[in-house]
This record gives sequence, structure tokens and C-alpha cells, in this order.
Amino acid sequence: MQGVIKKLVADRGFGFIAADRGDVFFHHSAVVNGQFDDL
Repeated sequence: MQGVIKKLVADRGFGFIAADRGDVFFHHSAVVNGQFDDL
């Protein structure tokens, strides 16, 4: 999946991605090939 991070709640470990089909929730455990802290 690709999109733009719309909102990041770093202290709680989640955020939302603005994608073509609408906003998508993501949790820090789902971040692959990178570090959540780098977002």
C-alpha cells in the first residue's frame, strides 16, 4: 500500500494514511522495511 501519512499519533503508536480509496488506520507493528520513529 502507498499513500501519504495524514495523521500520526507517535506517542500512541498509530496513524492514518490518506490513500486512493479513503483513509486507512495503521499500527506501528505493521510498519515494514523501516522504523515507526522515522515516519
